[in-house]
Amino acid sequence: MADLILNEWVWADALGENGIELQKQTFRLLERLASRLDRIVVVRGSSFHQKAWKLCIASSRPSLEMAKFFKLNFLYNSRNCLILDEQSLPPFPSNLGGVNPDDHYLVQAQLAVPGSLIVTTDAPLKTALDGHGIPCELRDAFVNRYLSEG
Repeated sequence: MADLILNEWVWADALGENGIELQKQTFRLLERLASRLDRIVVVRGSSFHQKAWKLCIASSRPSLEMAKFFKLNFLYNSRNCLILDEQSLPPFPSNLGGVNPDDHYLVQAQLAVPGSLIVTTDAPLKTALDGHGIPCELRDAFVNRYLSEG
């Protein structure tokens, strides 16, 4: 079982902001995650968590279907989702520079769940985390690999 910390690219994809193909690919990713019993780590109240709930009022049918799927298979399913309270997170490492304050919760969640992997579209974030040995993978490489695994 893998623990994955995804950031807001999921919701941009779900809303179709990155095109229909990435929207479909992200839905396939969520389906695969649910079927493989891998977990998504979510920080309650984080921008990722807030955007997940905002997706529930999206106007497009694919977005609403993805919101419903995510809610039922992840947010309401502790087998597939680990929800952390912000107050329970370890402090952000003071020696870790180059990370946007908006992304601190991603690092803190990774530190709270040893062995978890941050998946992002933010190349500077990945570079900063790589320099400190914090597991991180870019969205396209991760999604392509994950969907091609049996």
